[in-house]
Amino acid sequence: MSGSALAPPAPFAPPAEASGLLELEVRRIAPDPDQPRTRFEESDIEALAARIRASSLLQPLIVTPNTTHPETGAEFLVLFGERRLRAAVLADRETVPAILRTDPLPPVQRILLQIEENDERSPLSLYERARAYRRAVELSGLQPAEFARRNGLSRSTLSKYLSLAAADGCLAEALAGNHIHHLDTARTFLRLPPRYQQQLLANARRTGDPITIARVARAVGAADAEAEADLAVGQAAAHAGNIADIASIAAAAADATVRIDLPFSRLRALIRRLGAEPEDSPDRARDQLLAILARDPD
Repeated sequence: MSGSALAPPAPFAPPAEASGLLELEVRRIAPDPDQPRTRFEESDIEALAARIRASSLLQPLIVTPNTTHPETGAEFLVLFGERRLRAAVLADRETVPAILRTDPLPPVQRILLQIEENDERSPLSLYERARAYRRAVELSGLQPAEFARRNGLSRSTLSKYLSLAAADGCLAEALAGNHIHHLDTARTFLRLPPRYQQQLLANARRTGDPITIARVARAVGAADAEAEADLAVGQAAAHAGNIADIASIAAAAADATVRIDLPFSRLRALIRRLGAEPEDSPDRARDQLLAILARDPD
């Protein structure tokens, strides 16, 4: 990509020399492999194909010469209108009306234009948008901060999208299935332990309802409460262990036939925990502990 700054994406306006309509053979046109939208509702395509069969009317596609993806074997790539191209093929149309944009359009700007055009018709999914931005940054060869500056984007928002594009595990599955629709929801979802993520994803798959920020927040609250409960149990267990140490030594004091093996360092620590300064020899410390345990409680 050129070192000059790219202007922020703007709605496409065909140049004057391309203002006339062409009738292009479908076989000469291919979808753009870098097109941000990857999910197309079959029912929408079928409905549009039925309208084309009934009226033969089809809004023109916007196409560009194919200079970047020779592997498609097509002369032209669709800039705007892949849904219409799919419907025309389904309707057995051999040709489609098209406007040819002949002026050079760098791949990065093409992706940004397509993001905007898709949003005007039907918003992209969170996953599609994240992957499109990652692809654009990769093609630009720029660091994300510089890419954002040159293209009039928020550095913070771009960073969030790029992190989602690199997601794995349950979050990647939820995004790919279009079960999460908002950035904040996805980022909060990451706070959850895997078990809670799996539960939310399974519920979304079963019901078809999206994973909302409210549902994630409730799960976060449940996970935090569980963590606090586990901590309390651990502390109680440790406390119970200390009491068991004292009880076993008290039993030894009451019954000389019970033998307790206790390292001197632990014996001194136990005396300190009982509020006294331990003696400096094992025998005296032992007698000191027995005397403390033999005292009547206040």
